Amino acid sequence: MTVSRRTFLGGIAAGTALSLATPSLVRAQETRTLRLGIVTPPGHPWNNAALKVGEGLKAETNGRLSLSVFPAASSETKRPCCSRCRAARSISAGS
Repeated sequence: MTVSRRTFLGGIAAGTALSLATPSLVRAQETRTLRLGIVTPPGHPWNNAALKVGEGLKAETNGRLSLSVFPAASSETKRPCCSRCRAARSISAGS
């Protein structure tokens, strides 16, 4: 059986693509927890909506992704949280 150059190069390309894609397939199986700090107090509609989003996210991803909600910015003070939001907004705007 003879192998043409096209078949040989196609096989090498497929093998390379598979070896490059494998780490991302493994990484996709890891569990991740996203953290969300909200400045509104517990029981506020925004917090309730965030909790529902977290439940839906966990259900849709079979537990691979989850969302931790921190009401009233309990994970940090309001000022650093807002300043990071402004910084992210300026980065996304291209400033």
